[in-house]
Amino acid sequence: MGCTQSTTDRRSLSQNEIDERIDSIKETCNSTCGVVSLRYAYLSQRGYYPNAKRRPNEDSYIVTQKFAGRESDAFFGVFDGHGKEGEKCSQYVRDTLSSLLAKDIGEVRVINGRVAPNISKDLIEIPEKQLETVIEESHKECNRRMHASKRVDDSVSGTTSISVYLHGNLRKITVNNVGDSRAVMGSVATPEQQEAAATASSSLIASPLSCDHTPWRRDERERIKKKGGRILSWGQLFDKPPTKMFGKSPVVKDEKGELELWETCDRQKVLGEVIDETGDPPRVWCRDRDFPGAAFTRSFGDEVAERKAGLFAEPEILIRELTPQDKIIFLASDGVFEVSVSSLAN
Repeated sequence: MGCTQSTTDRRSLSQNEIDERIDSIKETCNSTCGVVSLRYAYLSQRGYYPNAKRRPNEDSYIVTQKFAGRESDAFFGVFDGHGKEGEKCSQYVRDTLSSLLAKDIGEVRVINGRVAPNISKDLIEIPEKQLETVIEESHKECNRRMHASKRVDDSVSGTTSISVYLHGNLRKITVNNVGDSRAVMGSVATPEQQEAAATASSSLIASPLSCDHTPWRRDERERIKKKGGRILSWGQLFDKPPTKMFGKSPVVKDEKGELELWETCDRQKVLGEVIDETGDPPRVWCRDRDFPGAAFTRSFGDEVAERKAGLFAEPEILIRELTPQDKIIFLASDGVFEVSVSSLAN
């Protein structure tokens, strides 16, 4: 797993100061979950902001073995906070989502066990459609609880979330995504894939396990608009000239006339293979305010933007069987992928 907030300016910090900003496991941990043998590690580095040197690390992570009362299962997650209370939001979701999900899964297993009383409780599994419903409701309930919590003010703060639920006995994973953090799988490349790859320096091929929730996606743009939000870049909103800070996307022409490039593309099909070089991506704004300017379309928290611009915490879920060729699962916040496409993560 990886969490990051900004590129550290090594010219301004000593090595000791850099090391003090890093929270990581000292050595890779070996574990067995059912029929899956795995090693895991984690690292989170507090970003360096010259004008806010005491700014906390807004990212957090979780590793939970024996998840939902089952020795064979595990849960991994990365949470990328934003806003004034971003640190508290990411920590709240880190602590609450996994416990809610474990409780809900346990309750469903008990209910399913009543239908098949002769089956051991350790063998009771949840059908995929039912599991998706449980996961979706757990995410929504976590969001509702954070809205109501007095421990954190999530009115204009929130967090994204990417998590993987490992079903060790089934050799499956369930990937749950809210926002623009990302999960990537590294699998052994076939000879044909190695030959077709741009570089043969790695024997692994990266493939996305999640799809970023950003206005680059046509389906997300349309959903936001239906909820009353607007999609505009900074340059469009403030009518700034093209610069590195307020770059404008190239204009293309179609039957509707001139449109910004992002209005005609669907990044869902090329996820992880394109880096925004303009520095001015499309963002989400309320209809009647120049707020929040979010580069993502889903998140936990962000209560005002949820009501006025269509942000919400409903996850996209992928259930996938693991194969002997699958070697690495990489979870990271968007900061990692702002400077690297998914294929470079391996």
